[in-house]
Amino acid sequence: MLLESQKENLKNKHRSQLQTLNELSVRLQELIKSENIYSETLKIIQSRFAYYDISLWTVDETGMATLQAHDGAYENFFSPGFQLKDEGIMGHVIRTKKAYLSNDISQDPNFTALKLPIKTKSELCVPVFSSSGEVLATLNVESLEHNAFGEDDLSVMESIGAQVSLALTNAKLYREVNQFNRQLQKVVEDKTQELRAANERILQQQKLLQKENRALKTIVSRSNPSREIIGQSTAILSMLSMVDKIAPARVSVLIQGESGTGKELIAHRIHTKS
Repeated sequence: MLLESQKENLKNKHRSQLQTLNELSVRLQELIKSENIYSETLKIIQSRFAYYDISLWTVDETGMATLQAHDGAYENFFSPGFQLKDEGIMGHVIRTKKAYLSNDISQDPNFTALKLPIKTKSELCVPVFSSSGEVLATLNVESLEHNAFGEDDLSVMESIGAQVSLALTNAKLYREVNQFNRQLQKVVEDKTQELRAANERILQQQKLLQKENRALKTIVSRSNPSREIIGQSTAILSMLSMVDKIAPARVSVLIQGESGTGKELIAHRIHTKS
């Protein structure tokens, strides 16, 4: 039968565990864009657990576990990037895809100290699953005390693992979307540069054609001098007025005059204004 003090301690523990889950749920949504999602996640968990060592490992498709963040006893032995495969309780969890609780590792065949001067007495390890059901990561907590963890701790860590799974999946999708956007932006920029270069070539071609057109007009102008009648006398103006009136009419016109008086010029004017 539990004493009142034990009941109170248990109540406080459950309250702390719920606070951890609530805080983790909120913080993990903020960490999706973070480059330090592993260490930030671990900071939230370690603030709520009494531990000798706590770590978060990612697991690839071959079962290789890579240390991403940790704090505690192994600080002087392992650094982020350290890898293990099929080792100890973590290896057992990866193979079986099931959480594991050992409150006396001295009697546990799955535990291995890796020949390190480690004083672990209890260990709790839970898998973090991907959306396809594969082990994406593991959360490991070790203690200096025997019987340090209970079934409620296991349940809480499994709940944390589920939230971490969602966060890591979302963070991966966010990185993939960002990478796709960067690639798309580069393609757009490259195509924009190509279009600008093509437009510049078209403008240069237009300028060249305009220059050639002006040159051709000059050549034509020189080879075909002006055939306009020039003059301001009353006789000239009267004659031009008559020509301009006749030109639009559907009639035959007979132009008479001595040679050199400008009959061809009058015929040209009638033709151009007809």
